[in-house]
Amino acid sequence: MAVRSYPISLQDASSEFISKELCMWALDQDPMNLEYIPSPDSPLIEYAIDKKTPSDNEDPCPLLSIGLCRRALQRNPELHIDTLPSQIQEQLKAEGLIASPDSIITITPIKSAIPYCKDKTLFRIPKTISKDSHFIYDLTEGDGPARTLYYITDLHLEFQIEKAGKNGNSEHDVAYEAHNYTEDDIRKRIKRKLKTLVNSADNQYDMLLIGGDVANSIELESIFYEELTSHDGWKGEIVCILGNHELIADGTKTCSPRKCTAGESIDEIVSAYRKAIGPRATLLENQLYMLYKGRKRVVLDEADIINSSVDELTEACNMSSMLILGGIGFSGLNPIYNANSILYNSSMTLEEDVARSKRFRAVYEKVLTCAENLRVIVLTHTQMADWSTDAYNPKGIYVNGHTHQNTLLLDKSGVILSDNQIGYAPRPWKLKGFNLDIRRVDIFASYPDGAHQIGHDQYIEFNRCMGISVQSCKYPGEIYALKRCGYYMFILKDGERLYLLVGGRRNKLTHEIDYYFEHLPVYVDRVQGAFGPYQNALHMIADEVKQFGGSGTEHGCIVDIDYFNHIYLNPFDGKLTPYFAWDMDNKITFKTVGQLLNGSPFLLQESSMLERYKKLSKRRALPMLSGHDNDNEGMATIPSLVLDRAIYKPSRIMRSIQYLFDQNIIRLWRDEILSFDPSIANTQLIYAIEQAEQECNETSGNY
Repeated sequence: MAVRSYPISLQDASSEFISKELCMWALDQDPMNLEYIPSPDSPLIEYAIDKKTPSDNEDPCPLLSIGLCRRALQRNPELHIDTLPSQIQEQLKAEGLIASPDSIITITPIKSAIPYCKDKTLFRIPKTISKDSHFIYDLTEGDGPARTLYYITDLHLEFQIEKAGKNGNSEHDVAYEAHNYTEDDIRKRIKRKLKTLVNSADNQYDMLLIGGDVANSIELESIFYEELTSHDGWKGEIVCILGNHELIADGTKTCSPRKCTAGESIDEIVSAYRKAIGPRATLLENQLYMLYKGRKRVVLDEADIINSSVDELTEACNMSSMLILGGIGFSGLNPIYNANSILYNSSMTLEEDVARSKRFRAVYEKVLTCAENLRVIVLTHTQMADWSTDAYNPKGIYVNGHTHQNTLLLDKSGVILSDNQIGYAPRPWKLKGFNLDIRRVDIFASYPDGAHQIGHDQYIEFNRCMGISVQSCKYPGEIYALKRCGYYMFILKDGERLYLLVGGRRNKLTHEIDYYFEHLPVYVDRVQGAFGPYQNALHMIADEVKQFGGSGTEHGCIVDIDYFNHIYLNPFDGKLTPYFAWDMDNKITFKTVGQLLNGSPFLLQESSMLERYKKLSKRRALPMLSGHDNDNEGMATIPSLVLDRAIYKPSRIMRSIQYLFDQNIIRLWRDEILSFDPSIANTQLIYAIEQAEQECNETSGNY
């Protein structure tokens, strides 16, 4: 009764007595009563603004104050403002609360006819291939160094930045409508989504694969990649493709000054997207991405692939450390979900769908013929069955989406990663990924076993292709590449003197070249026997560090958590020493990894790493690291300050030995290792390190 007599009393009334009907009654009496309603929701705000529109001869100012309109727009920037008095509209525009027509973007969610399955994820994973808790699938085939690639598909920005209607239980029956947004509002919404995406990865410097259907329009796609590669976004390389939704001409505002019109060809639309995305990502359409000789990024287009000879393309593939074949793929072989039923550009006919599917299949078959024994990542939007009738290549890694049915296949018949499709229903964006062996490019692979004289430039190129940084080798003399059973040793002959080349440095040798060539297989066998168990332990530690979000980079006796925080594995007694280092002289050691993560002076992603470490330790998923922790020692243990370089001496030696395990290169020779006795491995291991330490001239910049 008090409210009906004095609407101002709404502001002091208890919320349990304020019904929606009472609020609407108050607004019917006077829209200005909105300011008395505690925390009005968007429908009430819009109801108040739309309730009473002034007539042409009526002064609007008494009806709506600038303060009321300002508060309403601050609460809900999407309110319709067409009925506001012109004076108020102008003032709100001046304040930036109302965008000018040129900065308004219409977002139109458009669904495509795609197969639908109620099951969230279909898994077929044999026990021989595992995945960790962060959805990083281990696809490595050896024990050497690996890299991680992340992937995501079918983001559908028009749906993800929009709120679904109240009706509906799934992405296939929710209600969506077209909405107008300012560009600033769109960027804010995308940034919020991308923050979750970026934080879901352990390392934002790895490669990211995006499998199409990001948006319906060029402008929205351009904004997405701008925000994704912003200063707080993705730092690594991005390889992407388009989906059928990118080809839709939906009439929305696109990248000025051009528009993607319904009559444009597919090639013209792809070209427009490529220009809009620019250098932020590598967009592939019937193209092959190659990391040539492990260093140079090369993209071969469709004509290059088809017109090249098998020998030429085979050589190029063999000289590349990574191969990604990318394109939409299209759906010409799908009897139901093809250009007649799913959404493409209006100029797309079934005949062109079939033709473009054949084109991609021709490129695919040519690449697989030339990369027969290599792992090729096949990044397409549509499933392989939509463009090929062949069986999956067991060496291939197929990343795709389109169906919104998350499926995963990991077995000997192939690897199919279709399990990170976001779809229409708004949900957090999180990346999935897979680990892949780092393939080294051996420019001397065709050389037979023997001692081959090579040029200084060839020596430098070999090292760089194997991932070893060598700036120059200016020593006079002749260089010989000793190759036997897949292992290498590089010797410099300067007059009567012989030296073992170690990157850009040299160490004196005492025997003739024939001696080293003859004993090379035995030496390799002895080194592997002496240091293999230690290397395996180091790999296990690195794998566990990666599980809780650390770098896991190995060098010598050290595994990096990040640039400042590390774990040292003592080769003499097998003990772990977690430590923080500003430089090589100033270190703070901790008794356990948990204490380091909790007490490090500087640690990237400190809270998330510690939280993951605790969870994994509780599940006993970190046997090497958490098994080393003493549960009786609390997190408050005082760390020790170390002011010497003692740990780097054996680490420097071990780093030299690691080249034999990782790149098949001998960079340290000790005759004593030839007489190594496996029955007393620990004694021989310590002896070999101590002896080598006295003569090794290498230095390391890692700490």
